[in-house]
Amino acid sequence: MSKRFGRNQRRKMRSQVDRLNADLSSAQRSIRELKALGARNQNIVEETAHVLGRHFITLDPSQEEVFALDQLAHGWRVGMSSRNIESFYVDGGAPSPLKICEILLPILHGSVQVDDLRQRVHVRFTYSGRNVGYGISLKSLMLLPPRIMAERIGREMALYLKKDLEAL
Repeated sequence: MSKRFGRNQRRKMRSQVDRLNADLSSAQRSIRELKALGARNQNIVEETAHVLGRHFITLDPSQEEVFALDQLAHGWRVGMSSRNIESFYVDGGAPSPLKICEILLPILHGSVQVDDLRQRVHVRFTYSGRNVGYGISLKSLMLLPPRIMAERIGREMALYLKKDLEAL
């Protein structure tokens, strides 16, 4: 049997290449459309944040980077609706009363510092103005898998933080 590339094989290969090129151009068109829609939606969100404030209730929460604990407030003021936004319009589009109140959300701030000189790791959390800390040697830290160690440290710190907050 010969190993030549015949006319039918060539025709089949060309049709496959044409089909793949069509799929590629369709996918590229979809990507362009989705990018344009994403840019449009991003502009709407930015304009909403500019007009109503970047911490408006319907916008995603933003992450704030704090470099020193003395810069950290004990809470963040946000608006909270008394009912679902979907139930705002009733009876053919007439707006029903919607009460928005302002609440203070506590901030959870965590930091991890490695002390190479003493071969220790210090983990510290601040929540609602209360502090809790944990220190562990690097050797002990390496004994368990990271996920299990994080769960143990987190559970213990959460317990102490809970006790501290209940004492308020």
